[in-house]
Amino acid sequence: MSDKGRWVVTLDKILESIGKTEGFMVTDLHAEDILEVTTRERHTCLFKIIDPHSGLAEATGSDPRFNQPIRVYIHGSLMSPFGTSIRTKWVGLGYQLEIGVEGQPLCFSLSETVSASINGIVIMPTENKTSN
Repeated sequence: MSDKGRWVVTLDKILESIGKTEGFMVTDLHAEDILEVTTRERHTCLFKIIDPHSGLAEATGSDPRFNQPIRVYIHGSLMSPFGTSIRTKWVGLGYQLEIGVEGQPLCFSLSETVSASINGIVIMPTENKTSN
């Protein structure tokens, strides 16, 4: 299957997941995909996926913790504001992403995800927009 065909199958799978759960799995992405997340605090975080199965990515963006490229693990979305449970490798609309820094015991959470795009295609939030 060509890379373009692979991307269409993946995008269809991700959009189907978003329709059911308002989120998608990092493991459905491919190496070199670019995940762009915008948070409630209006930070934009770019994650260049290195290994989708482990969640390893190179992060940059407007969040002060990403002022230079840094390798991180996308652990998943916190399912409560207290951080007591996490849905691993899942990026959910309205949930905080927990990020781990490669090679360090440091973890931190981003503010709630308000939008996400993959390779420049906005996938969340999904809205049916009509022209007037």
